[in-house]
Amino acid sequence: DDEALLRRALNACVRVGDEPRARLVADLATRDDLHAQRRIEALARLRDWQTPDPRDPVVGTWRPLAERDAPWLADLATDLGERLTDADATHADATDEAPDDVLAAWADFAGAAGAVDAAPRLGALLSDTERDVDLREAALLALEALDAPELHAHVDAALADVEPDLRAAALEVLQRLDPELALPRLPAVLEQGGFAEQRVALGILGRAPSKDAAARLTDWLTRLDAGLAPVELALDIVQAAESVQRGEWPNPTPEEYAAAAAASEATGISHTGVGADADMGVRIDLMAALDAHAARGNADEFLGPWLDTLFGGDRVAGEEVFKRPSLSCQRCHGTWDGASPTVGPNLFGVGQRLARLQLLEGVVDPNRRTAPGYAGFHLVFREGVLQHATTL
Repeated sequence: DDEALLRRALNACVRVGDEPRARLVADLATRDDLHAQRRIEALARLRDWQTPDPRDPVVGTWRPLAERDAPWLADLATDLGERLTDADATHADATDEAPDDVLAAWADFAGAAGAVDAAPRLGALLSDTERDVDLREAALLALEALDAPELHAHVDAALADVEPDLRAAALEVLQRLDPELALPRLPAVLEQGGFAEQRVALGILGRAPSKDAAARLTDWLTRLDAGLAPVELALDIVQAAESVQRGEWPNPTPEEYAAAAAASEATGISHTGVGADADMGVRIDLMAALDAHAARGNADEFLGPWLDTLFGGDRVAGEEVFKRPSLSCQRCHGTWDGASPTVGPNLFGVGQRLARLQLLEGVVDPNRRTAPGYAGFHLVFREGVLQHATTL
């Protein structure tokens, strides 16, 4: 069909990889008559122009291309930004302004291409509170990639924005710019921020191992096991705690940990109060909290280690992983209403048919339970040939 032909033509341009083909792809991104997803795909291919994906997105096979130098790409990105945002009838290439999701893909391209001259336009998109938050976040990350002159001012403004997702992105950027400025903000964000901000704050805490970080994460683990912390943050809390535990600061030996745990159990006093080294005591407390939390999963060796993934996460990021050609998920599963059965069942509406625990089971232990009509077995013929078969 026309869409398949378009994708193949786009892929051919990328594989040739010269400037004229890049400009053809840019023209494709400006076309109002195309579905937004096709325009976004064109911009994504421009973003990766210098370092193309080694796996061919059309046929799914491994067809690596060498990295290539494209010094003209920054000017192309700047020019394309003008074409996508200026609905000016006097401009020879004028189009209606692109939708926000297309502009977000352009911002990714501009940042990757080093289009420094696009910074004012990116700053305007970031400051426009009427824009979609995903576009504003993409503009902020592009400004960071470009090391724009007014980046700190943009970050400060984003930290005070009404959108929690934008504040979360700004906090992450601030941590990369100056960790000493980000750390004092974490206590307030952890107690009062939205889920997105709290996740970022926990991630920052996990990357800054210290006595204070260990004490805070021990408290969060205790609250989580008592049902007093959002289950949507469970994985973030545990991963941050494990990261701090692995950090380079006083680490008790197994013997010291066992002695402190025994003393704590006998006296009812926190491990922190055992021994002269306060840092060591805090770390022992964190280890004990992690052990107590992990013990919940001992009843099931397959599902236990993954229980913290039942809630939270990022739906959009998960969809991107599912669609990744290298994983081939879509070769076996349809995801739309009415999709024809293939190797595996249609996943359309699966969230309404199965509980979260059943979905987790289907990923980490898929042979435990099979959807009706999809059970498989192996046949071994006399010649020694092994053949997989499906029950009909």
